[in-house]
Amino acid sequence: MGKRSLLLGFLMIGAVLTSCDQSGKDLTARTYLSALQAYENQEFDQALRLAREAQGQDKSFAPAYNLAGRVLYTQSDFEGAAREFRRAFDLQNSSVDTRIWLARALVALEASDEALVVLNTVLADEDTNPAALRMLSKMAIERGETAESLYLLEQAIMGQGELGLIFMDRAELLWAAGKNAAAIDDIQIALKLLPSESRLWSAANELLLRMNATRVGIE
Repeated sequence: MGKRSLLLGFLMIGAVLTSCDQSGKDLTARTYLSALQAYENQEFDQALRLAREAQGQDKSFAPAYNLAGRVLYTQSDFEGAAREFRRAFDLQNSSVDTRIWLARALVALEASDEALVVLNTVLADEDTNPAALRMLSKMAIERGETAESLYLLEQAIMGQGELGLIFMDRAELLWAAGKNAAAIDDIQIALKLLPSESRLWSAANELLLRMNATRVGIE
């Protein structure tokens, strides 16, 4: 939880608010964001109450069902969580986050076959989604398929590496634009994502050293 979940909340709102009536969407959004903040603060009863309130304000607002499901999952009500996630999916079937959470609830309910179907739809959209690949890897281990589990984890690592390269590319652009602090932040993130001691990691580390040296010279 944390800033990432709050950002995700804003993104989810932006993806669905265009389908809401103008007169009610601001109220629903405010209620939902209050629910999300309560969830971030681990005030789960309050978060669930506000999520239900947002559902009542707009029954087609998918993020409110997603959030209610996450609260119920946290409270180990996996059946209730799965119902909420299914409702969110019915309203917004493009949401990868909802499908990931639905799969988690299904795994907790020992409905592995259905979870597998859901996770495969995620990989059809994002073939290196780390959450989906990790769950599939754990499921493979439970089936005794060690080689398959290792392959899935390697795919997840490759995906993380690609993300690291994106941060490297952006760091270079930010540096060229004179946004030195932001560029260094991106390189530090890239170093966490790239495989340790790989050639790409070494290149990112060398770039960071050059940036720091140049920055000291400028200051």
